[in-house]
Amino acid sequence: MSERARFRVLLTATTTILSLNKALAWTLYATRPTYDDAQNGCLVAQIKAGKHSVFLEQVFDREIKQKAFEATSIAPIKANVVLERFRKQDNNKSEARLSALLPEDWRQMERLIRAAVKDTSAETSQKLSQTLHQLQVQNELLHYENSGLRDALTAKKQQKQHQEEQERLAKLNRKELQAAAKLLKEQEKEERRVARERAKEVRDQMKAEQVAARDARKAAQNTRQASTITQRGKRKASKAPLAKRKLKRAKGGAAAHPSSLEATPAPPPKVSSRGRAITLS
Repeated sequence: MSERARFRVLLTATTTILSLNKALAWTLYATRPTYDDAQNGCLVAQIKAGKHSVFLEQVFDREIKQKAFEATSIAPIKANVVLERFRKQDNNKSEARLSALLPEDWRQMERLIRAAVKDTSAETSQKLSQTLHQLQVQNELLHYENSGLRDALTAKKQQKQHQEEQERLAKLNRKELQAAAKLLKEQEKEERRVARERAKEVRDQMKAEQVAARDARKAAQNTRQASTITQRGKRKASKAPLAKRKLKRAKGGAAAHPSSLEATPAPPPKVSSRGRAITLS
């Protein structure tokens, strides 16, 4: 008899004893003295007199004892008597849970083996149980290995997806940076063009101002020259009669004074504000 079978026998015997104790307690309760007897003190007297043995004789008769021994496989000794009780319970549970049977549920498989095999203590049934247990263990190991491979594959796929997402974001960021750099370059180019146009406008304005100033200076110079020429002409006109009179006076004494006309100095040349000689037309 295996250790499991012995444990079940002891468990059944304990259950039977507890059942008998419950039956004894119920019998004692059913045949208890009445309230009047307790008031009269009969209960204490009966217990002292040993009359409670009558209740034990009523409970533990020969038939009940025989059934208790048979239920606990004490007399006659049969190991399968106790196991059959659990087998019936296992059969009921297995029928209720047959649709939910899984390959890794070894206990349920063992119950099915016990339900299908009459003599579970036989060597063939034990070999069958061990073989199924080994197959179940191998199946469970393969299941764990397959689950681990699936988890690793899933993690690898997730890592690849994450890497692709990072690359896509990096590519998108590069495109955005390139677009921003291009836009900045165009803005700088436009700013330089506007600056060049403004500088050109300033230069043109300065040139125009310089030309206007030069023209104004030339006009002023021409005005001064014109006024100078006018004044010179007036002086020449005023000096001409005087020169004629001097010439007339000198005609008579030309022989005596031949160098009187040559000694008259010429007027100095006219010079502009820049030091250039002014030629009179």
